[in-house]
Amino acid sequence: MLDGGFTVAGDYLISTRLLMSILKLLEKDGIEVERLQETYGLPIGISEDKYRSIELDRFRQLLGDAQRQMGGPAYGLRMAEVYFSSLFTKLVHLFLTTESIFSSFCFLEERLQASKAPNYIILTKAGNDDKVIIQNRDNSPHRPQMMMVFDMGLLWKFSERVAGDFEFPVRVKLAYPQDNPLSVYQAFFGSQCEISFDCEEYALIFSHHDFRKGNPIADVDLQHRIKNVLRGFEPDALNISAQDLAQNWPHKVRKKIEAHLPHDVSIDSIAETLHISPRTLQRKLKQNGLSYSRILEECRKDLSLLALRSGKTVAKVASELGYSSVASFRQAFLVWYGTSPSLVQIVTDDKDDSHNHDD
Repeated sequence: MLDGGFTVAGDYLISTRLLMSILKLLEKDGIEVERLQETYGLPIGISEDKYRSIELDRFRQLLGDAQRQMGGPAYGLRMAEVYFSSLFTKLVHLFLTTESIFSSFCFLEERLQASKAPNYIILTKAGNDDKVIIQNRDNSPHRPQMMMVFDMGLLWKFSERVAGDFEFPVRVKLAYPQDNPLSVYQAFFGSQCEISFDCEEYALIFSHHDFRKGNPIADVDLQHRIKNVLRGFEPDALNISAQDLAQNWPHKVRKKIEAHLPHDVSIDSIAETLHISPRTLQRKLKQNGLSYSRILEECRKDLSLLALRSGKTVAKVASELGYSSVASFRQAFLVWYGTSPSLVQIVTDDKDDSHNHDD
C-alpha cells in the first residue's frame, strides 16, 4: 500500500503494509509468527514501526518455513487472493479505467524495473502471444517460491478485473514441481487456463487479442493522472535514510494539503503541522525527486477534476482549492488539461442526461 511507506531490506525496498499483511495472514492461518520471528532473528510482533528496516534473507527464511507449514508454494495464491481484495479497494480507479491489460503492464514493467523492488516483470512475445515473465533480482537460496506465486496471483487478478472473460486460454508457467492437486490452481486461475509445472520461468502467456483488447469504460485522462501520482510517490534511490523512506513524506504532505484546503497551504504552514522546518521539508521532498510546489499543484489538479465531475460549480471549486479568483483557477485548469473547467462540467452534465434517458 502506498500509504504505509517502505521497508529497507538490504538493497531493496518493500511496501511495509505488504509485509504486515503477510504476517497477519500467516498468523490468521495458524502459523506461530512470533516463534518464527524469534527463530530467524526478526523483530517480534506485527508492527510497522518495527519493520522499517530488516535483513531480507532472514525474512525470506521465515517465509520459507511458513511455506513448508502451509503445504507448498500454492499458498502464495491464498496470499494473493486476500491482499488483492484490499489492494483493489485502494486502487479501484486504476483497475477499472485502464485502456487494456497491455497498457497497464507496460506501466508496471517501467516502474518495477526502475524501482528497488525484489521482483520485477518483463513483457515479451511467445510466438503470436504476449508473455509476462516475473523475475527476481537475485538468486538467494532462501527465496521462497510462494512469493513468486504471490506476484503471479496479483498479476492474474488484475488481468481478470480488466479483461473480464478471456476468449482464449491463458497459459500459466511455474518454475517448481507440482506441490498440490491441479484443482487447487484451477480454483484460482480458472479451469480454462493451461497450467504447467517445473518450467524454466514464472510466466503468464496471454493471447494477443485478450491482452490488448480495449476496455469499454477506459478513462485515459484519469489513468495518466493516477500513474503520475504513483510515479511521484516512489523513492528512486537508497541514499535516503530508512526513517525518511518509511515516513513517505510526499504522501504525508499531500494528505496535509488536502486537509487544509482552502486555508493556508503555504510550505511554512504545512511544515509546521508536520513539526519540521520548511527547509527540512524541502530537503526531504527533494530526496524523492519532488518539490513542494509540484505536490501542491498536482493535488489541486487532481481534486479540481474530481470536484467538477461531482457537479460543483467552477466558482465553488476555485474557492475550495484556495484560489484567489475564478480567473486564476481557470488559467491553471487550462494549463493542466488544455480545456476550460466549464467545458468539463458541460460534458459531465451531458453524460448524466444520457444515462437518465437510457433509464
